[in-house]
Amino acid sequence: LVMPLTQLFLLSLSGQLLAAYAAPGVRALVHSLSLWLLIWISASFWFMLVTTVTHNQQSNWTALPHDSSDWGVWQMATATDIEVPCGLRGVPLCEMMFVFLHEQTLHHLFPSICHSRLHLLRPVVSRSAEEFGLKLKSPQNYISLYFGMLTTIAGTSSLKQS
Repeated sequence: LVMPLTQLFLLSLSGQLLAAYAAPGVRALVHSLSLWLLIWISASFWFMLVTTVTHNQQSNWTALPHDSSDWGVWQMATATDIEVPCGLRGVPLCEMMFVFLHEQTLHHLFPSICHSRLHLLRPVVSRSAEEFGLKLKSPQNYISLYFGMLTTIAGTSSLKQS
């Protein structure tokens, strides 16, 4: 609550400064409020687009790990990672673009580790998983994940539970 109110205050102040020359008063307040709403709506929409694709895949919903009592196995079976294009995995700006959800499986396994460091754990977790007869899923293209999410939500996914 503090962060949105602080942002609203700063936008209100900047909106009043920008509009002071044109039309001071209520118009400046409306201008700054509309800027604040635009920022929050667009950021919320982007966050929703990125987070829903990593959680709403048919393969995540129908995962049946061989050891259903192991928390880590469930985390690996029910998480999906987004592929960062052009070999830019590990580049902070690209990681931020995907809200650090390109390492969703590792985030589920290590929720308290900073997202900017999760990519360093991928080789270690992959080797550890292989020792237990598991495989760390490869990251998938965002577009295919997006369409997979749509088919999952619509209930038309072709993946069947075996």
